[in-house]
Amino acid sequence: MMLIGFGCLTTFLKRHGFGSVGFNFLVTCYVIEWSTLVNGWFGMIGGSTNKIHLDVESLLHADFAAATVLISFGAILGVASPVQLIIMATIEVVVYNVSIYVGVEIFKEPSFCGSTGQVLTQDPPSETSVIVR
Repeated sequence: MMLIGFGCLTTFLKRHGFGSVGFNFLVTCYVIEWSTLVNGWFGMIGGSTNKIHLDVESLLHADFAAATVLISFGAILGVASPVQLIIMATIEVVVYNVSIYVGVEIFKEPSFCGSTGQVLTQDPPSETSVIVR
């Protein structure tokens, strides 16, 4: 989705169509790699492990970080150079992880980015609960 979806979405500009697709690929590939490392470093905070695990879940978290960077990329499309995009992506991935860390660890919000595979712990419905359909 990041490469094809956002890549095709950025082709609407006449002067920057092909360049924006190339920049989209550049930023997406860089952010997925960088976010995998930063997510792993933030996962080590307070933990006993000192390894960054590479699995489907870590790539999914990196994909969400890439989506946030590509949304910001759409706002400055045609204005920023590739170096500025890489600098923006580097800083934004760290800020993204800080915001998730604050939401999950400090505010104890269990459904913060709930689609990333975190299981919501809820009590089962009681016999007196009403189900609205």
